[in-house]
Amino acid sequence: MIELKQIEALQNMFQTSKENVVREYAQHLWLSEFYRHKLADEVLFKGGTALRLVYKSPRFSEDLDFSYFGRNIVQVEEVVLSVWEQLEQWNIETELEESKETTGGYLANIKVKLFGVEVMIVLEMSSRKKNGVRSEVLPVASEYIPTYTAKLLPKEVMFAEKMDAALSRSKPRDFFDVYWLLREGLMPMEQRERLGDLEKVLNKRRVKFGDELSLFLPRSLRQMVKDFPVPLLREIERWG
Repeated sequence: MIELKQIEALQNMFQTSKENVVREYAQHLWLSEFYRHKLADEVLFKGGTALRLVYKSPRFSEDLDFSYFGRNIVQVEEVVLSVWEQLEQWNIETELEESKETTGGYLANIKVKLFGVEVMIVLEMSSRKKNGVRSEVLPVASEYIPTYTAKLLPKEVMFAEKMDAALSRSKPRDFFDVYWLLREGLMPMEQRERLGDLEKVLNKRRVKFGDELSLFLPRSLRQMVKDFPVPLLREIERWG
């Protein structure tokens, strides 16, 4: 089990809040246990938290997002909830606030508490047809726990979904993730061809970037947060 002094050390190292560190620790523990289960073969990790934990984005993330390719969501739900219960062995208190099937898959809201810090984690699975999609089995290394493996949605599919999200729901986190993928040279060519559409969305919609991004990015990036979306527009110009 992690100690409070380790949480505080990671808080300083990542230049972030204790809440972000506690949440990320719980996310790592849950994922490492979940992907030991056979049923997890049908559940592929994706989204902003995958960018953070696997691809090392600087942005912390609240949600655990997955694509689900199986047929029995009830069995997967049982595994999901049993793994959260296992976290008690690391002295992490968990409280299930919601767990339900949705028209698109499955949703759970889990409250996590450690060292007096309480955070919420939203877990969401979107059902989809396989259509030839294969998982990418990748190592997940961190400062929290020993390296483990997770099954991910192929990066070209995951990055395309991130572009879709930026163009449709247009949340600050989506725009930042696109910026980071562009800056790191990770965005596939076919997605770069959509940057003109993204620029139009940025010009049409008024998005308050500071309120959200300042909570989930290191303090060293505060100036960039203040300037956003200018850094993204520069990347669009560079790649477009």
